[in-house]
Amino acid sequence: MGYVKILLMVWYGVLIYTKLIYICISLGDNPTKQIKSNQMKITNLTSPQGNQVPNQFEIKSDNARYFQSYDSIIVKIEDSFANDNPLMRRRITYLDSFYWNYSRTTSKYRNIFLGESKKETEKKIKEGIYILTNLN
Repeated sequence: MGYVKILLMVWYGVLIYTKLIYICISLGDNPTKQIKSNQMKITNLTSPQGNQVPNQFEIKSDNARYFQSYDSIIVKIEDSFANDNPLMRRRITYLDSFYWNYSRTTSKYRNIFLGESKKETEKKIKEGIYILTNLN
């Protein structure tokens, strides 16, 4: 498959407007292998048929999970703790305000990542459960 290069833009910290960290990763000959970098793990999403999907990634860090489609972060699910107490965890889901519904492919794998339909996602946006923001 040749060399695949990924430019990840990762928000790091409790607030969405914290410092950006740019990580460039070359996957070499195997674009489906898992990579660990600074306690982050990047994997390709899996299709309903069980195949690894190129250009659709799940990124896991210590305090967040991300869905990236091509070079754009689409979803960030962040764990935050009230008063730094791990027993008082709450999960905050951010969707990129521009790319969350950008294309049919992005929407298909966003639905798989979130485990819900577009209709359910739209309802959660309307109810304020999901936050639309600039993730890129």
